[in-house]
Amino acid sequence: MSINLSKKKYNILIFATVLLAVVSFIYVYFNWHCFLYKPFDNGPQISSPVFFKVADNGDQLYIDQGNYRLIGINKEGKCNWTYINTSACYKELTQAPDGRIFVTNYQYVNDAAISNISIDEFSPSGKFLGSIYSASYPVEHLFDRTSQIMDLQFIDDALTFVTRTDDELLLYSINLNGNNKLQIKASVSWDDKKEHAIKYCYDHAKGNFYVITALGNIYEISANADNVKLLSYEKEKGFNIPYSMTLVDGHLAISDIGSRTVRFYDGQSIQTIATMTKSDDFFNDPALYYSIASASQDEIMLVSSYDTYRLNVNTKTLTPVNTEIAFSAGEHMRIIFAWFCGIFLFLLGLSIVIVFAIYYYKKVGFTDFTYNFMVIIIVVAVSALVIVKYTDVLYNAYQDTSIDKISSIGNLIAKNISAEDVENIVDLEDFNSQSYKNIINFLNHNASNSEDDVFYVDETGLNKKDNLWNADIYLGINKFFDNRIYFILAMPEEAGAIYPLEVAEKHAINLICQNNTLIYPDYVGYFGSYCLVQVPIVSDTNEVVGAVEVGFNKNSFMKEMRAKLIEIIISTAVVLLLSLLLLKEIFFGIKMFFAKKSLAPGQLIDASSVRTPMFLGQTAYHLSVVCGPLFAMQLYNETFGVSKEIAVAIAYSVTLLFVGIFAFVSGVLIKKIPLHKLLVIGTILAIVGELTAATAGDLAQFILGRSVFGSGAGLLLNVLDSMVAMQPDEERVMRGFTMSSAGTNAGTIVGVALGATVIASLGYRWVYVASALILLILLLISVLFYNKNNVPNAMNYVEENSGMSLFQFVWNKRVIGYIFFLTVPYFICMGFIDFFLPLEGKSQGLNVETISYIIIIFGLISIYLGPVLTKKLLSVLDSYIVLIISAVVMSTAIIYYGLIQSVFALVFACVAIAFADSFFQSVQNIYFTQLPESIKYGQGSTLALSNVVIGIAQMGQAYLFAFAMFFGIRKTFLIIGISFLVLTVIFLILNLEDKDYNKIQKNTNYMNH
Repeated sequence: MSINLSKKKYNILIFATVLLAVVSFIYVYFNWHCFLYKPFDNGPQISSPVFFKVADNGDQLYIDQGNYRLIGINKEGKCNWTYINTSACYKELTQAPDGRIFVTNYQYVNDAAISNISIDEFSPSGKFLGSIYSASYPVEHLFDRTSQIMDLQFIDDALTFVTRTDDELLLYSINLNGNNKLQIKASVSWDDKKEHAIKYCYDHAKGNFYVITALGNIYEISANADNVKLLSYEKEKGFNIPYSMTLVDGHLAISDIGSRTVRFYDGQSIQTIATMTKSDDFFNDPALYYSIASASQDEIMLVSSYDTYRLNVNTKTLTPVNTEIAFSAGEHMRIIFAWFCGIFLFLLGLSIVIVFAIYYYKKVGFTDFTYNFMVIIIVVAVSALVIVKYTDVLYNAYQDTSIDKISSIGNLIAKNISAEDVENIVDLEDFNSQSYKNIINFLNHNASNSEDDVFYVDETGLNKKDNLWNADIYLGINKFFDNRIYFILAMPEEAGAIYPLEVAEKHAINLICQNNTLIYPDYVGYFGSYCLVQVPIVSDTNEVVGAVEVGFNKNSFMKEMRAKLIEIIISTAVVLLLSLLLLKEIFFGIKMFFAKKSLAPGQLIDASSVRTPMFLGQTAYHLSVVCGPLFAMQLYNETFGVSKEIAVAIAYSVTLLFVGIFAFVSGVLIKKIPLHKLLVIGTILAIVGELTAATAGDLAQFILGRSVFGSGAGLLLNVLDSMVAMQPDEERVMRGFTMSSAGTNAGTIVGVALGATVIASLGYRWVYVASALILLILLLISVLFYNKNNVPNAMNYVEENSGMSLFQFVWNKRVIGYIFFLTVPYFICMGFIDFFLPLEGKSQGLNVETISYIIIIFGLISIYLGPVLTKKLLSVLDSYIVLIISAVVMSTAIIYYGLIQSVFALVFACVAIAFADSFFQSVQNIYFTQLPESIKYGQGSTLALSNVVIGIAQMGQAYLFAFAMFFGIRKTFLIIGISFLVLTVIFLILNLEDKDYNKIQKNTNYMNH
């Protein structure tokens, strides 16, 4: 049964499908976090709550899941929205009268020192609107003291918060209706070196600052009289460790996590209004109520990682807050609709693949269809098996390795730290003791830098030879008091020398005291989910006096593990793809060898045979594309006489220079030396060049090696092209160039991928050794395949006489426009991929393997998308318009990266340039050779001139992008991109001056080829 639709209905169906796809994609893009919930989940399932706030309008706001999820709850107790940012660490929030939400977002170094704090703004519906304020802190050591942003409030339509410097407490105000202008509303003197302030708030009615210090003291400071008052209260059982505070109707409420009490200051004295004891229903030991916030005139909210309570300060009654929250109808529909859009996009993509498969089958026939789709099926199937089989295996293995790593660090510290210093920390006052300073100095001495990623201990303390390898690991020192575990060294902005932990099982403490190392692979607490180990610290008398705690954030661990898994999947797919490509080339080479054996005396070898040597030559050539600039930077020293950027540019461009020179030289030599001998000479030169580069001790020898390699490559590539061009009939020429193109594309991909693999495994030098080995194989094949009887004789090749001089040809305005306003700037800008990408990718934190994947993707887009786009675009547009489209995409990509410099922007720009390049290089040959001037001058000579121009432009790539990196990417890229756009406009004007004369007949045979 077939469905016959009129053209109008068919177009309407296509338009509706495209519209639905666009709408679905946009909806999924802006609501991706909906996929974190299943379509029929009842609610967000609150876990590890951090902060709870009841707004004046009755809305409730949660921070949970280890500080990275926000939840908005309406007056009816239904979840209206959620927002997740796994890179965030949210601490405190408040809501403006207009419904906007403001949240403090912290960034840490090793979970110890604060490096940045921002105040993020959200809409009433939970959409992130940006940051209205940000403060950065220089962090040199693990336990540096910085500052915090606390006590977010709204006063007179302005957002206020309290922070501090080393000598002041400051109340800031941000006028949200006045361009977010920041003002200091109040300040008092504070000597933080004398007594470190860790928590602070401000009473706007009385004009008083309240401060909690690392010594456990609470101060009331008048902003008007600068009068400092130390508040005192009766000590409860255990340590008094005031941790969090808030103002309730002008009075101070305090959560003490040492004595497990909630205190209330009425202006005269401090009273205990709740006791967090093990026998009390209020608290389920070992929960600690870290967060305390005002809820109304006489109520406060208490939050631990286990539960949430509402405490009335007058009646001292506690009411549990329901944490079983259901989604509102609107939020539930949003989640379901996101899943619907996602499924629709998946089915649409699957349908497109099926339709394309049918179309491709009809176009190429059964054999090619079977081969190409079998390749895809094998790659997808094996990758899927990797995902299924190795997800759990990788997680367990990676976690085991990480636990071994932190256990080793813990054991190293425990054996070398001073047990006496640990034993001396018995009180909050010891925050200022010499023992405390000794412990910090021991752990902080890690400033040396080397390529060896190991810890070591010497007379100065703990050292590590690489500052980045353990960037997500935190350190702490624990002690035991009254069957509770306390940090005696933790985040200096959170607490002082004695800081209780939620891990308080008596059995666990007994195990540590018996000199056992404890491992918590999945510990979930107030600060998030962690994997940690506790290693006992043993004194000289063989007594356990404390424990070293080393751990890492499980959220960061999972992100890294997923990145590793994706890397494995990509690597598997790439290896499979490369293996299949390599097998195809090997089988083709074997086929050509047996075809050569069956040749009659004097019969020319099939022109297709150039595919194998072209594949090997391009593989060797592109093997070092990724590492060339990086190896040159490694070899550079200041005695070279020029800047590093220029030196690297010279090392890069010298290969292109000698390729161009010896391509011309070979044009003369082929009239005197047989092609098969030139092929051998070129290959030997290339081998010598690669071995010279591999053994280079300095940049000068490396440049010499690349020059010799370029000489050989120029001879090699031009001889292979000449073998094809000199075939006796057009069919052989077309078949030869088709196979040459296939070998070039396959060699490019295999070379880049193989180069990255060799770099990762063996280093830069072995890349050139591998290239020399591949060229040695090429040398053997050249001897086996070709001899004087089966290759064309150059003396029989007669070049067409054009009847036009070179000067007359070049002086034509369209030729000038093509050369100077299009080709030269375009191929210079291609240096973004060839030269800039490896260097910038490394500076953005990408490894060589990842950079090679980007280049492989670039090549695949050019290979598979190019022919389709070329044919489609030329069927509806003039060739010069197609070239302009490509130039605009290229210049826009460069401008985009100049404005936004990130990993995503780098990859996006590369994909955009790949799209542009996929049809530019084919169309530019069609455009240039079909100009009336080119036909008159001679198309062979025209292509020769075009190749010279391209070679010169490629030589300039390195210098232009080296200057861009030297003088600043943003400014230089904007100049490059805008200049290219201007030149493109001039090229367009030159082509529009005489439309009738400019209309170029498209070469249908070339397009099909």
